[in-house]
Amino acid sequence: MALNKELSEMCRFLPERSNYFFLATLVALLCTTCEQIVAAEPDDTIFIEEIVVTSERREQPLHRTALSISSFGAQTINEAGLVNLTDIAHFTPGLVVTSYNPTSPTAYIRGVGTSSSSVGDDSSIGMFIDGVYMGRAGAQSTDMYDIERIEVLRGPQGALYGRNVIGGLMNVLTSAPSRDTSAELTAGYGSDNLVETKGYTTGALTEKIAGRLSFAYRRADGFAPNIVTGNRLKDKNNLGIRGKLKFELSEHADLLISADYAKDKLKGPAARTVAGFEDLFGSAPVVEPDDHRVSLFEDGFSNRYMWGLNGTLNVATSLGQFTSITGYRDQRFSFVDDLLDTNIADALRLSLVNDATETSSSFSQEFRLQSRTGEQLRWTMGMYFFREDVSRVESFDSTRTLALRNIGSGISRPVWDARNRTNSISAYADASYSVSERLAITIGARVTHDKKLFDINATGPDFFGFLAEDYSVAKQHSWSDLSPRVSANYIFSTTLMGYASFATGYKAGGFNGLAPDSSQASFAFNPETATNYETGFKWRTQDGTATINASAFYLDYKDLQTFFGSGSGFLTVTSDARSYGIEIEGTMQATSSLQFSASYGWLDARFKSFAPQPAFSNNRLPRSPTHSLQGSARYSQSISETWSLTLRSDVTYQGAHFFSAANNPLNGDDGYVLLDASLYLSNLTGWSISVKAKNLLDEKYFQHAFNFASQEMLSFPVLAEKRRFALHITKQF
Repeated sequence: MALNKELSEMCRFLPERSNYFFLATLVALLCTTCEQIVAAEPDDTIFIEEIVVTSERREQPLHRTALSISSFGAQTINEAGLVNLTDIAHFTPGLVVTSYNPTSPTAYIRGVGTSSSSVGDDSSIGMFIDGVYMGRAGAQSTDMYDIERIEVLRGPQGALYGRNVIGGLMNVLTSAPSRDTSAELTAGYGSDNLVETKGYTTGALTEKIAGRLSFAYRRADGFAPNIVTGNRLKDKNNLGIRGKLKFELSEHADLLISADYAKDKLKGPAARTVAGFEDLFGSAPVVEPDDHRVSLFEDGFSNRYMWGLNGTLNVATSLGQFTSITGYRDQRFSFVDDLLDTNIADALRLSLVNDATETSSSFSQEFRLQSRTGEQLRWTMGMYFFREDVSRVESFDSTRTLALRNIGSGISRPVWDARNRTNSISAYADASYSVSERLAITIGARVTHDKKLFDINATGPDFFGFLAEDYSVAKQHSWSDLSPRVSANYIFSTTLMGYASFATGYKAGGFNGLAPDSSQASFAFNPETATNYETGFKWRTQDGTATINASAFYLDYKDLQTFFGSGSGFLTVTSDARSYGIEIEGTMQATSSLQFSASYGWLDARFKSFAPQPAFSNNRLPRSPTHSLQGSARYSQSISETWSLTLRSDVTYQGAHFFSAANNPLNGDDGYVLLDASLYLSNLTGWSISVKAKNLLDEKYFQHAFNFASQEMLSFPVLAEKRRFALHITKQF
């Protein structure tokens, strides 16, 4: 009681958001207290398990990798409930993921990203699943299940990874088949009638073949009631299935074949409210911007279907390890999004609905040859080919506006019917030479040639003026680039390594799939190039009880592609930018049962110039908060001969950031704090029970927002998920 009184007195002198961090610290203190209460056998083995990553195309310890990289293993993914990209971003300094629609996420690393999903644009942040590049942004947002490890690499990675990884990448490794038979099944129930089940089975099928089959299904009612239709929006309805076969072809060769399928059928996924309404019109909106209710004429929906095949062949040769990775991806999705709510219809007599249907397919082939491990000179070389076909029909329908203004019974629906084919081929080489036992020098480069064939037909009357004229355009353009990197790492002691690097990145140019006129549609915007200067260190105690990884960087950006809405319609413009900052990650094994981890990122990312709007020069880049912090406390202890207990708390702070180049305060978020917590009980017979709480403080924050240039005092935000709980029961076989 005395301790509680003392803590309460301390909280009175802390600012409101500091209380959140204090609450997380309090949870950690409670974990420490638990250790003193729970009786158990002492364990003298206290160390952090060494993390092995494959970010440089070969297995090596994280604390000996000269890159800015965050790695999450299966245990962290399961215990922290990391289901999608947004969850990963909460644990990664420098990474921000927002989404106006779950099927179209927007990922930014160190202020670098892409806000457009038109057929002529590419993502600046790459995602690779089992070595296969996910070309379209919509393919990056699937639910993650049965995952072995997720690696997030920050900064340009052009020397070793193919296609447009100018800002960084996410390397996702799914669990491989095992010859040892095992299985797992999980069932869960939670807030908003969440029903969730997932599982896997693996084992030997023959003497030379092992298989693995996994699946995940989630369904939940929406948490955003639409007061106009009476339906609940922002629901969950996701299914994913993956199968793998591993063939032992010989003593020196194996082949892994994988197939996967996923679908999402969501209602009102981009349901949004209006901010700034009362200041502009003097009366409160029907629903407040921080209310999870919405007032929309149409619920909207988002449907997506994806499948893929990939094969990985590994052969040990006299020259080194030969690897072939072949991938095919197919995706189809459609959505309807009511952009303006009924408040705007009443006040300004305006209504606008965005709808789109897209199909895409891609084929990729990589051949790679690597030297054997343990040699003084280690090298990797390869070739990469990528082909993608995208077709997208998109509209901004304002027909209801004509009725609201008594203009008549006509149609106001501009339609952009666009297609794009991308052919990309590249060759790369990367070599690391150990000058001494302590010093190693790495030199690498990639040569890339991209070609895009783009055609578009735009038709229809448009009240808003996004489409200035009907037109039909067919264009093609090619770009080539050399992306080198040089780095040096020095082992100061058995516990400390330092490194410095110079790396460049490249992203192909493209075409505007929502161009307002034929002139803009015919214009091929420039490719992006980035130069990154970085230095850092990685420290691990001799006994393995603590680690610290830190880096400082300066990123110089040329021709940053920015999707920009103005009075002239939707434009893709190129501007120069720069960003610099520091990132720190650390883990401490305080006792055999208690572990702490934390990360911090400080970022200053700004436009150096912005041609369409010179006033935007020196504005912050979108989705680039100055401060981001994350902290975790994990306590695990046996409570009987057969049962063990695990408690975990995670706190995330994301600083204020904007969603557009204009840096309009209404079109951003003031920053937020999220607190998650979980409790696990498991026993030796394979049963486990878990209780998880996400956003325990019920923080209300925006996951996306937009505004029109003609209405700077209004913004249309999408609220993120509210507080939710879930109970899961798992059985391992």
